[in-house]
Amino acid sequence: MDTVFSPAQRDEKLLAPPGEPLPEQPHTGGTLQRSTKLCGFLGTFGFALVWIPCLLPPLLVAFVGLLLRTCGCCGATLLNRTTILVFAACCRIALWLSVWIRVEERGFGVVGERMGRSGRPCLVIANHTSFFDILLLVALLPFSKVQRVKMLISYRLFALPLLGQLNRAMGHLAVRNSRKTDDDATRAMFAESTGKALAEFEEYVRGGGTGGWFPEGDVNAGNTHAVGLFKKGGFAPAVKIDVELWCVSFCGNAVTWHAKGLPGRPARVGASIACLCDSTHALLRDEGLSVNSDVDACLLLLANQARAKVQDGVSTFVSEGFVGHDPDAPNLWGGHL
Repeated sequence: MDTVFSPAQRDEKLLAPPGEPLPEQPHTGGTLQRSTKLCGFLGTFGFALVWIPCLLPPLLVAFVGLLLRTCGCCGATLLNRTTILVFAACCRIALWLSVWIRVEERGFGVVGERMGRSGRPCLVIANHTSFFDILLLVALLPFSKVQRVKMLISYRLFALPLLGQLNRAMGHLAVRNSRKTDDDATRAMFAESTGKALAEFEEYVRGGGTGGWFPEGDVNAGNTHAVGLFKKGGFAPAVKIDVELWCVSFCGNAVTWHAKGLPGRPARVGASIACLCDSTHALLRDEGLSVNSDVDACLLLLANQARAKVQDGVSTFVSEGFVGHDPDAPNLWGGHL
């Protein structure tokens, strides 16, 4: 009976002379896996060593500022902008020290000059792939622009110790999407609080501020190379108010900090920003839509075009070899993501 060889064994370099056993092949899978785990552990340790001390100054500013605000000794705008500026400066320092996380940014260099040049308020949206998104966005935006940003973020972040106070001091607003499991009372309660937050957000943008949010609603814990659907309701300020709309694309954040994993794994991260339009009202008019009579169609158009713009940025990074997520990374509970 003829001996059946595997494709690798058929290679003449691997075949032993007649009558002699085949040479044993080295097994590198276990070594590679151990090396990956070690790199991940060292990255997480380094991340904690760098980022925790760097976040202490903004936390201190937030606590002191909130105390002064309670006593009536500090205005809301001063507290918000001071806390954001200290937070942004510390994020830049931490990112610079995190040499194992390589960030390649595109377009942020012209934001200081171009954003708001039309004289209109600005909205900034981004795909949501990781908890690292907000840290990176704050670190990359120019100080002159980031200090004016008010974000819509998950209500869960306000319930976290320390981070809740930091978010309040920065003036961000808590929102919660309704869920199928909510009863009527819960749905009504969160609808009221979210409605107030959206009204405050709209008023802030109307007054010339910059608003920001993640239109996907939740962190994309799956294939981050495909941007999730954008919820059209968040684009209401862009219909009610004539604004500039800026789109940020992230690729690789989920490698360094997956939604179900520990932060700090070595990664190559891409971040780009581009202006979708200098005037949302002009864009809608060019599409034959009225901001007064075609509101739903306007919301849908802006959501789809913004998503396409973000997807273009992500796809460009992927085509250049960036990896948006690592399915083999260990999660918090063992196993893989």
